[in-house]
Amino acid sequence: MLNTEQLAILATELQDAKYANLLADQEYEAIAALLNDRPIIDNPDPQPSVPRQFTWATFVDLLTVAERLALYSDYGNFAVDLRRALEANDRTELLALWAAIKTVMVPATVTAVEAAFAESVPDDSWPPTILGNSRATGLELPRVRPADVQWVEQQ
Repeated sequence: MLNTEQLAILATELQDAKYANLLADQEYEAIAALLNDRPIIDNPDPQPSVPRQFTWATFVDLLTVAERLALYSDYGNFAVDLRRALEANDRTELLALWAAIKTVMVPATVTAVEAAFAESVPDDSWPPTILGNSRATGLELPRVRPADVQWVEQQ
C-alpha cells in the first residue's frame, strides 16, 4: 500500500480527465496498468563505438612480403600467438605482441597496422530504443497496484 503522501499524489493524478471513464467503470486494473506502463522510447545515449575486429587476414595483408616470410620463419610461435590473439579479439595480448614485433617492421607497415588497430565501428549491442519511465515513476510513486487506485477512488 502507498503511504499517505503517495496516496495524495495518486489522488491528484486520478483527477485527470483521461482516467474518468475508467474510474466510472471501476477499471482499477487498467488504471494501474496505465500508470505503471513503461513506454518504449528512443535511446537518449549516443551509440558508442567499439574497436573494429582486426583479423589475421587484415594483418597479413598489411605486411610486406619479406615481413610475412620473417613472421613465419624467424620468430618461432609468434605468428601462432598473434593469430590466436587476433581471432579471440584479445586487445591486451594483441597490443603486447604488436609492441614486440613492430620493432622489426618497416615504418609504413607500422603506420598501416596501427591505423587499422585504431579503427572503430558502431557498437551493434547498443539498443536504439529502451524502456522509458512510467507515469508512476514520473510522479515519484512506486509500482501502483489496482488496490491503491481503488482505495483512492473510494475516499
